[in-house]
Amino acid sequence: MFSRADSSPLRVTHYEGEHGSPLSDGDVLRLSDTLETQIAAKKFQIPSGPDERLVAIDEPRSFGAELLRTLAVRLRQVKKRHGIKKLLITSTVPGEGKTVFAANLAITLSLHHSRVLLIDGDLRRATLSRWFDIVDDSLGTNWREQGSRRLPMLRKAERLALWVVPAGNSVEMPGKILQSAEFSEALSTIEPEFEWMVFDSTPMVPFGDATILASLVDAVVLVTRKGITPKKELAEMLKLLDPSKIVATVLNCGKVTAHKYYLDYYEHREILSSASVGSTSLPAPLRERHVPNGES
Repeated sequence: MFSRADSSPLRVTHYEGEHGSPLSDGDVLRLSDTLETQIAAKKFQIPSGPDERLVAIDEPRSFGAELLRTLAVRLRQVKKRHGIKKLLITSTVPGEGKTVFAANLAITLSLHHSRVLLIDGDLRRATLSRWFDIVDDSLGTNWREQGSRRLPMLRKAERLALWVVPAGNSVEMPGKILQSAEFSEALSTIEPEFEWMVFDSTPMVPFGDATILASLVDAVVLVTRKGITPKKELAEMLKLLDPSKIVATVLNCGKVTAHKYYLDYYEHREILSSASVGSTSLPAPLRERHVPNGES
């Protein structure tokens, strides 16, 4: 159901550095290279720059990146207790920042020495795939062709333990693919190769695609946005989800009191650091950035 560079089994569940120490950045790169030889994938480069809103890698000291790391830690704790692996990132309506958040969360998890598969489950717009410039129409084509039921070849992000299942041109009636036995089998086949599988999807309103994906995953992260999320539609959407699967709710563009303390802490730390080397200059203010918002 998916491409492998060889037919040998790959069942690695834990990695350690020398003498049982945590993995270093070099270990992560070597692990990434090793897995790349076992899972056939085309490389791509994660887009970079302030306009891309990928604070997980572009602004690691921002408050948004810190919140992402905090969520990653809590997800790992839930994983230890309940064995979750497949995460659906969804929202009520377009424009709440779901896709940007899904990308940032997947990158954050991969930076925590985890093998992550990010799946573009929006077969209508393929927003994630277009953003990463990895559009691949083979999913829709394969499912339209009799007897050809497979996922597209994975894309591998450079220097990260992150793989992506891309989407392509809009698929008519994507629900037929998402709820097919073949799609579920394809996911089951590839699941053992990764520690996390993160699904980006369409909004819950007005589509049913995310509801189908919610039935396939272990947990749901719900993204909302101040001034955008309609309360009535949110209440209706919550009725469609299994409440036991909702492990986190994200509010984009909300005022967080802890933001001020976070900035004050780093300003104080840098002042002390500057004083220790004899400098009296104050550090430049950290750029404020919310947990990513924007497109669907």
